[in-house]
This record gives sequence, structure tokens and C-alpha cells, in this order.
Amino acid sequence: MPRSLTQAAIDDFRERLRRIAVEMFAEVGQDGFNMRELGKRVGVSAMTPYRYFSDKDEILASIRTQAFARLADRLDGALELGSSTAEKVAAIGNAYVEFAGQEPLYYRLMFDFSRPKRNSYPEQEFQENRVRSAFTSLIRGLMAQHELDGEPERIAQVLWTAIHGAIALDLAGQPMSGPLELINEMVRLVVSGYRASPALGRDQAKKRRRDFTLPPTRRQQSVQSDCAHVVTAE
Repeated sequence: MPRSLTQAAIDDFRERLRRIAVEMFAEVGQDGFNMRELGKRVGVSAMTPYRYFSDKDEILASIRTQAFARLADRLDGALELGSSTAEKVAAIGNAYVEFAGQEPLYYRLMFDFSRPKRNSYPEQEFQENRVRSAFTSLIRGLMAQHELDGEPERIAQVLWTAIHGAIALDLAGQPMSGPLELINEMVRLVVSGYRASPALGRDQAKKRRRDFTLPPTRRQQSVQSDCAHVVTAE
């Protein structure tokens, strides 16, 4: 008669599978990963992992969900720190860098591999949105204090992109002064670029930023031309 497992035992074994899976994903990549090898490394039958996760995509989503949750917790804590604009933004940047430095394998799994279809794993999407919301909440708070001006979601995306880019370069071994120093410089540029100016109205501030918009690429020009032809044809 099969032994009945408690929920605690099930959770413990799922966590054990995740830990070994993280090492496998880092070693062989997403394409090279298979559940049979996972079972072998854990010391169970080839089919045992399927009793806990339907396939490698589900176990990767479970790993990502936990990692995004831990990152979101750090960012939420960082939102309570600092008083000035620079201090608040630096607190978010520092928390993000610390997470990536302390959990580099998990950080790579969060961003390096292909993404599941939207709504495939709601809990993962929820935790990802918590990270996004931390950046947006920071910007909205600064805008409420009249520190910054612009579209909060867009500024949050710019800030997240800048921080992630510095970390990605560092994890890839690209030579630079260091991710924290680079992030501090990018934060300074982002904050100064979106800083609210009493001498400028909102419309004038938006126009000033548009004046520095890069020209469209050849591909964008081609798409715009094709759209114009479609409109003319109609």
C-alpha cells in the first residue's frame, strides 16, 4: 500500500526538486533540461518528478515565481527607506543589485530564458507585477511630492530597464566600473531628466523631452510607410 505523504513532505520534496532544477537549468539551459535527468539527480525514478510538476515549463515557472516574490519583498522594503529623491531611488537600486548579486542563478532564470505565454502561470505573473508595481509606486510617490514629472509607468520602465541592463552586463562578465556605480550614474540621469521644473508647465516639459527623441530606425520608417500605403489604398 503506498505511503501517504503529508502536505509538509510534499512541499519539502517540491522544494528539493526546485533546488536541483536550478542547478540543471544553469548547467544545460532550457533546451537541455529534462525531467528524467532531474529524477536521476534527485535519486528517484524517472516518473517521480511528474507527480509534482507536469513538465519542465511548470517547474521553471515555479522557480521564477519564488524568485520574483523574494525580489518583490526586497523592493517593497526598500520603498520605506530614504527621504530625498536620490535616497529613495538609490534604495530601490541597492535592493535590486543585492538580490542579483546574492542569487545570480535565480536572477538569470528569471530573465534569460523564454517567457511563457501570458496568463499561463498566473502566480508567476502576479509576482512579476509586484516587482513592476514597486518601481511604479516609487515614481508615483515622487510625482506626488512634485519631484518628478511625466508618465509614471514609462519612467518606472526606464528605471527598471537601466538597472537590469547594468546587472545583465555584469553577470555576462562585461568589464565596467561595477553595477552599483553604473546604476547610481543612470539613476542620476533618469532623475535629472524627469525632474519637475517649476519654470516649465507639464506640456512644456513633455515637449522638452520629445525634442531629444531619437529619429525612427529604417525598420520603423518602413512600417510607417507601409501603414500609409494601407490608409491610402482604403
